[in-house]
Amino acid sequence: GDRADRAEWATFDRSPDIVLFEGWMLGFDPIHTESVKSQHMQVVNEHLHGYKDLHESFDGWLVVGLSSIDLVYKWRQHAESKMIASGKTGMSEAEVRDFINRFMPAYEHYLPSLYAEGPKCRKGDASTGNPVSALLVTINEDRMPQSVKEL
Repeated sequence: GDRADRAEWATFDRSPDIVLFEGWMLGFDPIHTESVKSQHMQVVNEHLHGYKDLHESFDGWLVVGLSSIDLVYKWRQHAESKMIASGKTGMSEAEVRDFINRFMPAYEHYLPSLYAEGPKCRKGDASTGNPVSALLVTINEDRMPQSVKEL
């Protein structure tokens, strides 16, 4: 969640060969509205339609999957504890749980499809274009690769 000041951004003399674009909702595709359980998630689901053009601009995907969704809580609590230990402010365990719980409905709705099929985007025409390649690397509690699967 930290962002560098714009003055600290790296600049290039030429176009880079590879650009990694990271975001926690990237690859989430809207699902059938009858599958959406809450009003809040219906709003999220509707907004995901706006990601289509962005998703189709990528040449490939590397999806980092978790061996257990509970690792989100553990890793966030660890990060907050490190910040507190270094003298910075950080969230308590209860605050971490409350914060992460706000994101869990999205994970529950969209991760099963993402992990099983990858992002449903195509290069070129959405109906006839080629599917964009995707690789799922599932990591364990130690953040080490546990499995690799072509989607």
